[in-house]
Amino acid sequence: MEYKTVIQISEEWNITPRAVRNYCNAGKINGAQKIGKIWLIPSGAVAPKRVSKKDLLSVLKNELEDQTKNGIYHGLQVDSAYNTTSLDGCNVTREQVRYMFDTKTLPKASEAILIDDLIEINNHFKCVNYIIKTAKKPLKEAYIRKLFCSLENATEIWENNLTTHMPYRKKDIVFNEVHGAEPEEIEEKLKKLFNEYEEKIRIAAKNKEKIGLDELLELLHGFMMIAPFDKANGKIGRLILLKECLRNEIVPFLIESDMKIFYDRGVVKWKEEPSILRNAVLVAQDKFRTYLDYFKIKYKKQK
Repeated sequence: MEYKTVIQISEEWNITPRAVRNYCNAGKINGAQKIGKIWLIPSGAVAPKRVSKKDLLSVLKNELEDQTKNGIYHGLQVDSAYNTTSLDGCNVTREQVRYMFDTKTLPKASEAILIDDLIEINNHFKCVNYIIKTAKKPLKEAYIRKLFCSLENATEIWENNLTTHMPYRKKDIVFNEVHGAEPEEIEEKLKKLFNEYEEKIRIAAKNKEKIGLDELLELLHGFMMIAPFDKANGKIGRLILLKECLRNEIVPFLIESDMKIFYDRGVVKWKEEPSILRNAVLVAQDKFRTYLDYFKIKYKKQK
């Protein structure tokens, strides 16, 4: 009988070597033998079938665990990191972001790129992993502090906050001509915002229902009007909504740069003209549905 190495099988099955070793250790590959520290796998071995509910969160968890190449997890990581940094003016290309995610290195760039932008992109990958693993947890003020610290770890703003226990800003901030909450009110306002949001989820669950898109957009508006951090409020807000989309089985959305004007205006004008933000998000959701359809992942129709 001919045998193949873990590397050969990982390339054949389009998964990581670690995933192959996990299968071997769990006894899921018939005929696999361990010689010393090396696994040898029969050349005709069949990849174990995963038991999956085929909802997006389950698929993302499976692909994260296996480090699946070219699946929806890979696309979400690359596109979410690229789109969110592009909205803030970063000049890294999508191909460079993909290269960073795949190889942990950066190809030659035609123009200078800020070190903090590169650090944030790499940290964004870690934040998305954390969200996938913790999507079902309640949203609390401590959760977004952890997200912010993970996103800004080793950046200049992180170094400036090392002397304080709280990463919240100490000065006034303006978002689209709207002033954020007073610094001394940030923590309490965040707790109030998240408590009210969680209460909506509890009430919906009592009625055997789930909250809808508008409740998430209301949450985003509230968060952005508080604007708790000196920077990256937009990135954190979008990460929060990714988590809550996964938690509440709502189709996620990735805002692209050509929708930035409508998205930013819609966030500010949510109370007066909710259709601006809602329509921008619906367009982005339609695009994400094409990915779900391509990978044959089930999703619920929105009311």
